[in-house]
Amino acid sequence: MSWKRQYRSIQSEVKTQTDITQTALEAILSDLAASGLANSLGLFYLDHEVVWAKITAGKIHSLETDEIKVVTIQKARIFNDDRELLIIRQANGNYRTRLRIDGSGKPATVLEDRQVLLGASIEQANGGFSYLDESAGSSGWVPVEIKADGRAALITRSYIEYAGDLLAGYADHRIVAIEEVK
Repeated sequence: MSWKRQYRSIQSEVKTQTDITQTALEAILSDLAASGLANSLGLFYLDHEVVWAKITAGKIHSLETDEIKVVTIQKARIFNDDRELLIIRQANGNYRTRLRIDGSGKPATVLEDRQVLLGASIEQANGGFSYLDESAGSSGWVPVEIKADGRAALITRSYIEYAGDLLAGYADHRIVAIEEVK
């Protein structure tokens, strides 16, 4: 089955917060159910590495690090099919967040696309993780089961904003899912 970019009309809303302290962010991450993300996936850009995680019943689990400490988060995307929490560390050490919720809110035009990740699956681990390895040097665990020699892809959604009749641009982007490329 081939993949085609899809333009769609959906409903979407955005909630933002700024100047969130480390303690307040720890509280947000300890109660992901309040954001509708108790069962989701995460991509964490830490001070020392980038790791994928699976969130089950609000608990964050990664095969690449024992614990994700808030103080090391530079950026994070925690997502499922209908929402994404984007976390960005600001220059002052505090954080800002953007929670995008699809399925409610204002009408939005989106472009859905698929971005194939480098690496073929060479190993599976308990908990639904697969290890992708590419001869060019990139490798790592992704939180999805991929068959041996299979590939993974990110499903992304870009939100189009219009300024008048002739001008349009991307206002936001998010990860929707990770899936096996067939």
